[in-house]
Parts: sequence; C-alpha cells; structure tokens
Amino acid sequence: MEAIDVKRKLSKASEETMLPETKRARSKDEGELFEQITNTDTPRESNVIYSQQTSYGTQSLGSCSVGSDVSGDVLSGDETDYPSIEEGTRNMLHESMEANELTQEIIDEDDSSEMFDESMCFREGSAEDKRKCRMLKRVSDALFGFDDVDGPSESIDDTPDDIQDASDVISYLQNNVSPDVQTEVAKYLASGCLEFVHISLSNIHHFYHVAHNLRLKQLRDHCLNFCFLSNQDDLIARFEGCECQLSVKRRSAGGYERSQSIVSNPDENEPPQYYIVFTGNSQSGPGKDTKQISVMVIDMSERQDVYDTKIDKLSQLGNGFACCSVEVSESPYVFISGGEGKSTTMSQYDVLLGRWNKCAKMLHGRSQHAMVAVGQTSVVVLGGLEVPCIEEYDVKRNKWFERASLVIPVASAAHTIFKNKIFVFGGKTMAGPVSVAQCYDVETKRISRIQDLPCAFDGGQCVVLRDRIYIATNQGHLICFDPHTGISQLCSQQPVQRRSFGMFVKNDRIYFVGGELCNPDVSPGPVPQYRYNAEKDTWVEKQRLSRCFQVLASCVIKYPQKCSIIPFNKNLF
Repeated sequence: MEAIDVKRKLSKASEETMLPETKRARSKDEGELFEQITNTDTPRESNVIYSQQTSYGTQSLGSCSVGSDVSGDVLSGDETDYPSIEEGTRNMLHESMEANELTQEIIDEDDSSEMFDESMCFREGSAEDKRKCRMLKRVSDALFGFDDVDGPSESIDDTPDDIQDASDVISYLQNNVSPDVQTEVAKYLASGCLEFVHISLSNIHHFYHVAHNLRLKQLRDHCLNFCFLSNQDDLIARFEGCECQLSVKRRSAGGYERSQSIVSNPDENEPPQYYIVFTGNSQSGPGKDTKQISVMVIDMSERQDVYDTKIDKLSQLGNGFACCSVEVSESPYVFISGGEGKSTTMSQYDVLLGRWNKCAKMLHGRSQHAMVAVGQTSVVVLGGLEVPCIEEYDVKRNKWFERASLVIPVASAAHTIFKNKIFVFGGKTMAGPVSVAQCYDVETKRISRIQDLPCAFDGGQCVVLRDRIYIATNQGHLICFDPHTGISQLCSQQPVQRRSFGMFVKNDRIYFVGGELCNPDVSPGPVPQYRYNAEKDTWVEKQRLSRCFQVLASCVIKYPQKCSIIPFNKNLF
C-alpha cells in the first residue's frame, strides 16, 4: 500500500506542476495512439504493446489483446471488469505513461551526481575515472581468486572510502552469494558489459547491493529497471533486513505488479568483432637477435586498426607460433601455442580480465603448425615442422590428447574449420610446397586426403564465406574450395603478391591486411590493401588498412553481445 500511495502522490504532484503546453502535447500523443489502436480493421484481435524507456534501451512491459480476455501478468480479469474497450485502453495508457514519468522522476531525484558510470572504464576518461576502474578491477580479481588478500591492496591514489567499500563488497559476495553469481559480478566489473548480468527475483538483491555500495550508475539503473517491472511485494521481501531496502522501496514505487522475471535486455546492435594480429620486428640484442612481438587490434566494423601494443611475454616465441580464439561461458579467450625451436608451451589470454595464464604443455614441440578452436570445449593443433601428429586440448580439463596423424605431414599450411571438419591446405614438406588437401573430422577423429588443389603453395590464409572456403597463398593465388564436393578452382590473382599477411570476412567481403611484399624491386612504404568481392571476382583497393607489417598469427574475437572493452588494451585500468 505504501508503494501505491507514493506512486499516487508523485503522479499528482507531477500533474499539478505540468505546463499547459506539456499537457496538451501529452493529450495529443494519447489521442493519436488511441486512434491507432481503436481504428484497426479487427480491433478485438489487435495487440497493445507497452514499453518502458530505460537508460540503455526500450524493454517490453507486456502485451494484451484489446477487447478479449487479457493474458499475462500485466493485467488480469474478465472482459466484464472493464466498462468498455475505450475506457480500459485509456486507463492502461495513463498508467503506462505515469509509470514512465515516475521512473524518470525517481532517477532524476537520485544521487546520480555521486554515482560512477562504470562504462567509462573502457573509454578514454579522466584520472578519477581510471582510479575508480582500477578499484573495480581489483574487486573482480579478488572474486576470481587472483588476489591472496581478502580485499584489494591499497595503492597511492586509492582513497580510504574506496578501499573500505571494495572490501565490504568482496566480503559480502564471498560469504553470501553463490559461485555463479560471483562469476557474473566479476565478469561485469572486468568488462562493463551488461550481458553478463542476468537478473531475476532470486539474485536482484545481490546485484543491487554491489551497485549501491560501489556507487555504480549503469548497474544501478539496470537493477532499477527490473524493480519497476517486478512484483513489488515479492521484490521488497528480497531486501528484508538490508540497508538497501528503503532505497529500493522508494525507487521502485511505480512498479507494475508482475511476478514474471525480467532478464537482461540484449543489445540490438551487432556484437563487436576484432581481428587480432600478432606481428613482429627483429631487434638486435646482447649477443643475439631477438624478435619483438606486438599485437594489433583491428575493428572489423570500421575496417581500421584501433590499438597496437608490445607483448613482452611472447618475445621469446620468435616465429612459428599459432593462435586461435575460443568463447567459453560468454567470455572470449585467445590461445597461443608453439614457437621457434619447436616449443611445447601453450598460453591462454583472458580478453575480459587482460590476464595471461599458462596451460598444460603440448605432447610435441611445434613450429609453423595449424591451430583451430572447436566450439567452446577444445583446441586442435595439426602438423608443423617434422611433427605429423594431431593433438587435441581439452579446455576444461587442461589436458592434451593425441588423436591422429596427417596423411601428408606438412608445415606452414593454410587451415580453417567448417562444420566440425578441419581442412588443411597445401604447406611444405622436405621436398617443397605441395598442393595436397586434407580433412580431419573432429567427431570421428579421422583424417583423410581429399582432391588436390589447382596449385602447390606454402603459407597463406583461409576464410569461410557463404559455404565456401577461400584460400589465399603467399604465391599470390586465390582459390575457392567447395567443402561439400571437394572441388576447387582458381579465382582472380591477388593484385599484389605478398607473404605473411592477414585476412578476414565482413559483410560478404574478404579483406586483406598487412603482409610483406614478395617483389624486392617495389620500394617499401604503405602497401595497398584490398577487398575481394566473391560474387564479381573483383578486387577493390582499401586505403584505411594500408599498412605494411608482418602477420605472424591472427584470429577473430567476437563478443557474445555488445561490449565496450578493446582486447589487449592495457590502459583500461
């Protein structure tokens, strides 16, 4: 009853202070919407959809069938409960608009100036923003067990309030919250991505507690949106005895009486995709030459590089290592294996947390080998210098298994996966480049040789486009392979012959990036990059990616939903 009284008082005060022009505009909007509803050809079957505007999008509040029995949790009862279609419809419209106004008033009256917008962690922000973000990163690390202390360690720019708030939240989560919710909170604090927050009546209290104590605006607004739409009696009971109870009770006073759980609203935009390129430059060191490994992050939507940084941890790998990306429980990871000198090392990079971890060593040392992710469960490595066997890495068990051996042992082969089959094209043997094509079935663990390609080559890249595999070689070929029939054919030659390049697919086009010119007579400098149109078999020059660099290994990172974090960006925290 108290919630209803607050709603009525706020709604009445809003009406009394509303300007006449605003009233007229509102009446006009109601009239137009009412006319659209009542003047349909079949009014008794038309649906009325109610939605509420939030800080991050529009979410459906419910629907009912006008003139028929109302179903769902928004409204209930028989037709006889409503004097007429017009009166019932207008009452529902008034209630929806009042709730929207109440939502905005409560948020506007809240202490938003003292809240921190955690989405700023993944953009260029002020020093204060970065300080707050470092605090969130420490809380996330503690929840994942990366810290040996109970709370985050104090640094020069930490404030006592930040340290105390973070410690309180960590203690609360570790003592009162299930491991699954702890993981969701940790992922959210590390990424700022609301897709890792799955709110229900059973866990809303925990998420709101974190937002309230750490003063996180985005997460607070996300929780409040759930509060506005949830059953008030059930919701308030969840906060019994908590310091957040009065705050939630006041802010959710205008909520609709719905018992249905509201889950996170997915972003309608396309999830971001990044093309990760590992590149290297030779440097002279004390007594020997070393290779400095860097990572370049290319935004595939914008078709331009957005970030470039050195990675000291990979410098000892030299040439010959391979990489792939795996999405495990909505979190993207990059795996790197092998390297110069046939290394057995395997490393894992957590994209959201920005942290490297060592994995179990491979059974065989590898260099210039193929590496492919199989779903969310395993990684397969194939071939390499003087290594014919195929190994499979179990991501969850952190263990390697030997599966089969290549029919023709090759190194520096082009490779990709298509419908649980890994294709290995070309490569080099002791006798030189070959035109061999091989297929490994990840389900049956069997390898077979299929029809040879039109030409022999070693080195190159593969991409899948419209149920076809396109193979670009260091010798300048472009081959279209049909994985259903095993038939391949040559396409138009690459405009510029290069080696150690990268390629990715976006909007049914193949983009080529980087590489080193094979023709020594061509002067060094910006190398024209090209986009290939498979339908027309034509090439178009693209200036936005015109940079010359050696691609040692590459992979594509795709987030499950919209996320602001840029991979490998060390300046986030």
